[in-house]
Amino acid sequence: MPSTTAASLRAAADRLAALPGQGEPGEAGEPAAPLTEQRPLRVVPPRQRSPRQVRRRRRLVTAGCGLLLALSLFALVSVHVVLSQGQFTLQRLQTQANDQNAAYQSLRLQVAELEAPQRIVAEAEKRGMVQPPSVTYLAPTPDSSATVTEPAPAVPVEPGGATSWSTVKPHMVGRP
Repeated sequence: MPSTTAASLRAAADRLAALPGQGEPGEAGEPAAPLTEQRPLRVVPPRQRSPRQVRRRRRLVTAGCGLLLALSLFALVSVHVVLSQGQFTLQRLQTQANDQNAAYQSLRLQVAELEAPQRIVAEAEKRGMVQPPSVTYLAPTPDSSATVTEPAPAVPVEPGGATSWSTVKPHMVGRP
């Protein structure tokens, strides 16, 4: 087979050299002439792949599809896990909120019971207080005047900005 290929290549080279003006420029002192005849166009058959290449491509495509499927399933499972964890957190927080709401309602009931006037009267009587025979309400009149007290004298301050206890003590008498 190699000899026929080499022989066909030599024959094609001889035919090309035999055409006028198809040789190399400068051969026999003549410049190369442009082709005046056009060859007819033909459709080139598509490149055929060998069975080995076809099998290899099928394996690569199958492996790629399998890898894509595995990654898609992994992503789907990951999203599902994250959603489930979020649901558990949400449920735990909802339970805590319900417990806190119940405790709040219980404390509101306890405050309402402790503020009830009946309980306050009962506690006062238990501690020895008695109800007055009558209650007198006072209403201010426009001609009454309020009493004004004089402000306390200023406390002397020492040159460093501090005040001594002996200076402040007399002013504190009678105050809490």
